[in-house]
Amino acid sequence: MNFNKTVIATVIGTALAGVTLSASSGDFKTAPNYKSFDNAQVIKKQNQQTNVATASGMSNQYDAQLGKTTFRWAGKNQSVPSLGAVSLENKVSHAADYYLGQLTGFSSSKGGVAQSVLVNTHDLGRGSIIAKYKQEVSGVEVFNREFNIMMDRKFNLVASSGYFASQRAATTVTSAIKDIEGAFGDASESISAAFSAMGGDKGSVTLSAQPSSGKYEKFTVTNMATDKILVGEPRAKKVFFEHKNKLVAAHYVEIETGASDSRESEYFSYVISAKTGEILFKKNLTSHAADFNYRIYADEDGKPWDSPHGNVMPAPEGSDVDAYLTAPYLDAPMVTLTHGPISTMDPWLADDATSTMGNNVTAYVDAIAPQGLTNGDYLAETTSSNTFDYKYDDSEAEYSVNNRKAAIVNLFLMNNYLHDDYYDHGFDEASGNAQALNYDRGGVEGDALNVEVQDNSGFNNANMSTPADGGSPRMQMYLWETTQAVNGVDFGVTATSHASIGMLEDLGFAGFGPDVFEVSGDLIRLVDATDPINDGCEAATNGADLAGKIAIIDRGACNFTQKVKNAQDAGSIAVIIANNKDGDATITMGGSDDTITIPSMMVSQNEGAAIYALLDADETVTVNIFKNDLSRVFKDSSWDNAIVAHEWGHYISNRLVGNGSGLSSNQARSMGEGFGDFHALLFGSEEADNLVTGNENYAGSYGDTTYVASFVNGIRQFPYSTNMDINPSTFAYVETNPQVHGSGSVYGVMLWDAFIGLVNDERHTFDEAKDLMKDYLVAGYKMMPMAPTFTEGRDALLAAAYANDEDDYKVILGAFARRGMGLGAKSPSRFSTDHAGVVESYKTDLATYTVAEHELDTNYEGMTVGYCSSDNILDKGETGTVSFTIQNGGNQALTGLTGEIVVESDHDVTFANEGMVTFDDVALFGSTTSSPIEFTLNEAATGDELVLKFVPELVEGMEADEYMLSTTVNVDFETRELVGSTQYEDLNTLSRLNDFTETVIAGGDMAKGTFGLDQWNATDGLISGTGNSFTSDVGYETRPTSVGFDGEFTVSFWHLYNLEEGYDGAVVEVSVNGGDWVDVTDMGATFTGDGYTDTGLDNTEAAIAGRETFSGFNYGWETINFGESLNGNQVQFRFRIATDSAVVPDPVSGFASGWYIDDITFTNTQTSLFSDVVAGDTFACDNRLPSVTTSASAESVNEGEAVTLTSVTVDPNANDTHTYAWTQTSGTTATLTGADTSEVSFTAPDVSGDETLEFSVTVNDGTGDVVSTVSVQVKDIPEVVPPKEPLAKGSGGSTGLLTLLLLPLALLRRRK
Repeated sequence: MNFNKTVIATVIGTALAGVTLSASSGDFKTAPNYKSFDNAQVIKKQNQQTNVATASGMSNQYDAQLGKTTFRWAGKNQSVPSLGAVSLENKVSHAADYYLGQLTGFSSSKGGVAQSVLVNTHDLGRGSIIAKYKQEVSGVEVFNREFNIMMDRKFNLVASSGYFASQRAATTVTSAIKDIEGAFGDASESISAAFSAMGGDKGSVTLSAQPSSGKYEKFTVTNMATDKILVGEPRAKKVFFEHKNKLVAAHYVEIETGASDSRESEYFSYVISAKTGEILFKKNLTSHAADFNYRIYADEDGKPWDSPHGNVMPAPEGSDVDAYLTAPYLDAPMVTLTHGPISTMDPWLADDATSTMGNNVTAYVDAIAPQGLTNGDYLAETTSSNTFDYKYDDSEAEYSVNNRKAAIVNLFLMNNYLHDDYYDHGFDEASGNAQALNYDRGGVEGDALNVEVQDNSGFNNANMSTPADGGSPRMQMYLWETTQAVNGVDFGVTATSHASIGMLEDLGFAGFGPDVFEVSGDLIRLVDATDPINDGCEAATNGADLAGKIAIIDRGACNFTQKVKNAQDAGSIAVIIANNKDGDATITMGGSDDTITIPSMMVSQNEGAAIYALLDADETVTVNIFKNDLSRVFKDSSWDNAIVAHEWGHYISNRLVGNGSGLSSNQARSMGEGFGDFHALLFGSEEADNLVTGNENYAGSYGDTTYVASFVNGIRQFPYSTNMDINPSTFAYVETNPQVHGSGSVYGVMLWDAFIGLVNDERHTFDEAKDLMKDYLVAGYKMMPMAPTFTEGRDALLAAAYANDEDDYKVILGAFARRGMGLGAKSPSRFSTDHAGVVESYKTDLATYTVAEHELDTNYEGMTVGYCSSDNILDKGETGTVSFTIQNGGNQALTGLTGEIVVESDHDVTFANEGMVTFDDVALFGSTTSSPIEFTLNEAATGDELVLKFVPELVEGMEADEYMLSTTVNVDFETRELVGSTQYEDLNTLSRLNDFTETVIAGGDMAKGTFGLDQWNATDGLISGTGNSFTSDVGYETRPTSVGFDGEFTVSFWHLYNLEEGYDGAVVEVSVNGGDWVDVTDMGATFTGDGYTDTGLDNTEAAIAGRETFSGFNYGWETINFGESLNGNQVQFRFRIATDSAVVPDPVSGFASGWYIDDITFTNTQTSLFSDVVAGDTFACDNRLPSVTTSASAESVNEGEAVTLTSVTVDPNANDTHTYAWTQTSGTTATLTGADTSEVSFTAPDVSGDETLEFSVTVNDGTGDVVSTVSVQVKDIPEVVPPKEPLAKGSGGSTGLLTLLLLPLALLRRRK
């Protein structure tokens, strides 16, 4: 494999030109052309990250694109911190810091450039404990880099999630650290850059910094533009942003923009490079809920009703789907309250308050531009002392002043109630809830919720904008149009060219584009470049055909607005979307895009099929599509408490997942919509619901709207229900509808199933189940990594339940599993927009067990069988053992478990006990390990891979998967004949096992296996050293070789390293004539390649501190030239890698942290360094010492009794002759008879007290000795003293008494 280095560098440089910090699985396959891993090796490496034994039996979540484990369950043998000397108030932080250090190498108390900061803890006094860490560099936050630790009540690790930027990235900001203010510059420049990015003219605004405390700078805005303006008070803070493997000084900016003459606004956050103004991150802070809504009256205790129509969810079976249009309005009672269900009893309003402006919420009508509470907008004022008495009047328009103020009071009450309802479940000040005053309880204050009634920026919608803690979230509630219209009169689609179709009966409106229109034209099917080619999710490739025509597009795979916009861009004059499911059904097409100017409607699947049949027959289909100006009737979503709770659910989930930035991907935002729906369902559900007709066991239909749309069906594809006939959604449905509301409802129904599972569990009352679900939901939010996947969201919730109650964990897991998100399910890639790649699984750990690991002993020493050569390899004719550890996750203890080991590869193997394996009983969530089973390899070729399979024997109802294991067998080595003085090793054979020896200098057992065999593909091998995330120091040594006098002594190799610059490093060292190991440069060597590229920092914990090293990322050929300075000496060479306890760098082009070495050449050598592979049974067997057991004829004897000691010798080498030598090693001397035989005898000697005599026998088999010991207790027998003559009568009584007192002592007198 001799390639030109320059050519290789060019190839690799081209391959790496587009490499960013993270590497996808595709990157693994397009790594440097000269050396890259094939797909099989990629999968193997990824599986190593996920298929590890965990205490819960759950699998870790590994993101191949990030190259990180983003959700990690506690390992099976997870160590625990010592907390005995830690004060009670410090136990949480101490334990969390311990686990943080183990998992990441970071510690909140450890010095270094990058720091972890404990920002808050979640501890309700019950259930899980969560510690949230953020990363800072010199006091500046690293954006979106956080790590979460979850523990149970005993401070045992349950799970962890998230990830930090690497120390290597942190060291790239050295200059910024020296001059923080200079590196970040003026925050107003970043705000201006963000304003420009949103279409504004930065020259038209003047920003004036306000006096500020904390990390945010706020600015007062003066607008001079007449079009796009900045709204409110933008704010910014310094952050470092991980970008292209470096930390970039930047500003996190939150700005709101709008037109000067409009009430509509956009609210975005940006991360802007302080140096270049480049946009590094962008997130719309507004979460829309296009097709669903919620609102309230109240019980005496302040619990809001579903709507002014009362508690309408769930509707009885058979209810009119349009009952929301005619339902009666109830009378709203007067309720006296100071606060809601909150332990702190914090009041909503000050004693002298006169309007709906409180500590948690400011509620108002946003009637007039610009956005926010400005001139022309209004709050609801008190109607009398401490009283808000506005009665809804159904004879007035929804937007009358009276009805608006009644709605303000309702929205104010509902948001305050939800604030209090979740406070004691963990959404408090320290966690980032919104409050004007935080009462010195942590968090950032000054950010009360702004909730807007009948915001005039739109209709038929609601949204929630959630900036980071300290910025007020904003809820916008809209009027919903409930106008009734007639198909064919007020709107319609008619095929004017084909009477057989005529007027289409089933139509759906769009929530975007023009409201009034009439268009006629020919239908043309849109075609794009990516399968499926008719879904309109990419730019049209048949634009010429579409121009001036009406496009017809399939539903699915992307948002409706994207489809219509692509058609509009191609020149279409209108769009018809053909539904792809449910026969005659259609839906309202949600979305928002002000740039769409052409009309669109949806037709049913059946009518779409009829049109497609005509088009496929090359017939021209002409349609007329129209919608008149309808008489508009409205209902205010501020009264729909389901919608309000949904929007509030956006706020809590966005605050707790990444502080406003975590739910940033399409997948995460889909979950956000599911969270919103679920909050609505939790709010609206009551214990008495199971008395509603058709809702026995809460299995009926729950709509997600309670005022502005159907109580029966809601606005999702299916009503929420645990009944799969009513809601058949499974995990795979997210692929068919990747739009956030569609996919979100799939996730939402799994949450609903989980809650109802707890409700129907006899262990819980309804209210207990609801409280538990809120606990788990809040804790789950706090455990989610940034941009979580569906399965990471599931695992965060499961971890919260598992930390509190394993039975609850099983109920919730079962709910996910019944809809395809059980164990083994796989999410789409993290940033997928089409949600492709879902893998469903309906499995749970219930009623099943799994093989967690196996133990293979290839150096087994049985009595008569075992190894021939003790070399960690099972050779032909040798006997080894295998045992299995199983994990029980079932709902009952397991007994009588058995299984069988079978051979999967083509090898002749004999198993003891016919391969049958038995296990002890296994408790719930317990584990057990089988006794080792002997097996003999009777036949194998050299270097074969022996594959064994454990097959469970299952009783009825039990499930368990088979388990595969493999090992390389029948290999030995002989020294390669040296030809000439140059030695080359391509590292493609198993000789690597023999040619290098790993030496752990630091790191203990954890560091074992740092160096080892690796494969580019099936035939091309290498050696690699892992860049560990803990302090380690490991060498990989050659055998010694004699350097000759045939010119210069050189060592050359190809290598690639990806190590944490400054903190981790690799060096090459030599030992000359058995002396100390020293760096090759200390022996006069020079590098002719790139050589060492870094110097270890003084503050690194690694052994390379202050030394020149290979560190950072680099690759290529390297040659070490010693000249002739070592000629005539014996030299040993080693590769050495040292790491500190910091995080490892991210993979680069598929190369995880470590050192990859191939194609090694030594010149001017006289003795061979390398081996050739031979069959494992080539050489004579090692001598195995016999097994010797000793025993005594009695363990305890009396003085004078005979004793026989016997040794039994079992020797696997049948022809060995044995000699014996018995000796006494302690105790009173006994005379031994037959001391040179296998059996010795003696008479127990007299002893002065009970005594143990110890003996040993040394058995020699002609090669070596085996010593065995045995002991015998000899009991002392007291001398019997004859009784004395009785005393004469009349003797003094005192003498008789003395005799009686001394008699026991006489009886116990020892013989001399």
